[in-house]
Amino acid sequence: LGGPADLADQAHHYLAAAPVQRALASPCCGWVSGMATRDIGLLIVELGGGRRRASDAIDPRVGLTQVAQIGQQVCTGETLAVVHAADAAAAEQAAARLLTLLQIGEAPVSPPPVMLQRIGADGQTSFA
Repeated sequence: LGGPADLADQAHHYLAAAPVQRALASPCCGWVSGMATRDIGLLIVELGGGRRRASDAIDPRVGLTQVAQIGQQVCTGETLAVVHAADAAAAEQAAARLLTLLQIGEAPVSPPPVMLQRIGADGQTSFA
């Protein structure tokens, strides 16, 4: 479609970075046991990475990277995620909110399955 063939592998060569990047440190040791994914999506919208209305502009520089996965063991001070924001105030606000949206438990948990079902010509076949 006319874009660079290596965009996925070399995005940093083509896309601008957010002015502020703030690592969110784990407050304790444990296992990532859950996350409020819908609220995390809304947090990204608040940062400017999504639209509330069709006419809203999207800032492609903002969002989250290096988000810890469910089942991942973390220790105090380890990075749970990196917030990319347009300014320091937005980064701090998003980091504080994100910390409430990630759950860290004391016991190991299994990550959820990547695929729940396969839909074929004959209907649904469950993997769960």
